[in-house]
Amino acid sequence: MNALTVLPVNIQKPFTAGNVTSGGGSNPVSPTTPQGRKLLKECQQFESILIASWWNEVEKGLKDISGPDSDPGSDTMQGMGIQSAAAAIAANGGLGIANMLYHELAPSLHQAAPAAQALKKS
Repeated sequence: MNALTVLPVNIQKPFTAGNVTSGGGSNPVSPTTPQGRKLLKECQQFESILIASWWNEVEKGLKDISGPDSDPGSDTMQGMGIQSAAAAIAANGGLGIANMLYHELAPSLHQAAPAAQALKKS
C-alpha cells in the first residue's frame, strides 16, 4: 500500500489578503476589510515570532557544535537577520499557522463587531 494514496494532503495557496477567506461562518470577515487586514497581520506576526524562536533554537544548537563566534556583535546581527527572515517567511505563506489562526479567529471577529457597535450606541 502506498502511503501517498492513504494520507490526504491539503496544500493551500500562500497566505495573502487576496486569497484568504474565513471558513465556517455564514458572514466571514474578509481580509480586504480593515478588521480582516488587521487580524491577518496579527496572525502573520504571531507565526513570525514562532518561526524566529524555532530558528534561534536551531542556531543555539549549531553554536554548541561549532563553537562560539569571536565577534561580540554577531549575536545581535544574527538575531535581527533571523527576525527579518522569519517575518518574510510568515508574510509569504510561512508554515500555514497564520492561515489556520485566521480561519479560526475570523468568525469570532465578525460576531464581536455587532456587539461592539451596540455598546457604542448605548
